[in-house]
This record gives sequence, structure tokens and C-alpha cells, in this order.
Amino acid sequence: MKSAFDLDALASALCITAEMAQERFRDGRTASVFMEDLLAHSLGIEKAESSNAAYDVKDGDQKHEVRCLTSGGLSFAPSGMIGSGRTFDQKKFREKLDLVAAFFIADITEFPVVTIHVLPSKTVSRWYDDGKLTKQARLSLARARALFAELAREAESSALAERPETTQARSLVGA
Repeated sequence: MKSAFDLDALASALCITAEMAQERFRDGRTASVFMEDLLAHSLGIEKAESSNAAYDVKDGDQKHEVRCLTSGGLSFAPSGMIGSGRTFDQKKFREKLDLVAAFFIADITEFPVVTIHVLPSKTVSRWYDDGKLTKQARLSLARARALFAELAREAESSALAERPETTQARSLVGA
């Protein structure tokens, strides 16, 4: 899912310059709450009852976390473990993965254009176990983009393999 914001209108509404708005909305600390609102509104799902909840949005019984991909990368660690002086706890990280069904990743690096990736928690767990994430459950911007591209290629291959004409072609050649 891709959204494009009217940067001038946003800046005007906030009574700041377009450059200031762009800088603020490329910072995950500022943009994250707005991305939660955007997703809840556009997908017709609920926001968590409070900002202290263990998840950000929910769709029925399924809870989801919203994260921002910035020039500094992306963290899947629970937010209480992110920041100066905080430490990573693998047990609590695994509990977070068990709690949420998916992560909605808002790539805000090109704001005012925002691309949303939906990443199942089981994929994050697999990436962590396979060493694709750091020991603190982080990805650099380049690594995140490479992994998202890999997922897109896998999804495309799966979709092609399931197309009727592909199945027919296989049966014609005896595969």
C-alpha cells in the first residue's frame, strides 16, 4: 500500500514550512503515531485503547504493531527496549512476536510518499532465527529493503506458480 501526502497542505495545517514537515515526518518518533492513525482509518481497524498497550492496532482479535522504516533502519524490539540506556530482552521480544499477528512497516524515508509493508510475525521470527536481524532485532535501511524485495519476489513466484495457465503448462510437459 502506498500513500502520498500533500506536503504543502500538511505544512500549512501545522503552521510550519514544508521542509520542516518533511523532516519531522521522516523521523519515526514523530511519524509513528500518525502512521497508526492512517492505518486504523484507511483499513477500518481499531487503535489500541492506550499508547501503553502491547500493540498499536487490532483487527478483530488480531493485534498488530506499527513500525517506521527510517534512514536509521527498523527495530522489531518492543518499544520499551528502544532508546538510550535501554536493553534488549530476547524473552520479551519473543513474547511480542507471540502477541502480534503482523507488523505494519511504514517506509517514511521518501515522505511525503509512504509505503506500507505487512510483515507477519512468523517472518520476523524466522529472520531473527536465521540471523537476518541483529541480536537486538534491528535491520539497517539497506537490509530491510533487500529483505522486502526478497519477499516480493517470493510472493510473485508463488502467485505465478498458482496461475491456471502455469498449471496447464506444467501438465502439458508432464511436470
